[in-house]
Amino acid sequence: MLNQWFEGLTTCDQASRCETVVHSKIRLTRVSRSIFIPFRGRQVNGLTGDFSVELQNGKQVTGVFRVKTRKPRQLMICD
Repeated sequence: MLNQWFEGLTTCDQASRCETVVHSKIRLTRVSRSIFIPFRGRQVNGLTGDFSVELQNGKQVTGVFRVKTRKPRQLMICD
């Protein structure tokens, strides 16, 4: 799955002010995992990759992205 390009879905709401995407794709280059926890395995901490988007006007946007997981916020309930 790493270092393979995946085609993206190109949807745009006509009421929004976004430009129409002709072609898009992403490539995952790295998957970060946490330390091994017995009986729970490893959890994914983040992803790193490349993206490429071609707009209808011929402009091509390319770059690198990084995604990190966040721990859910725990609210304290006091009575």
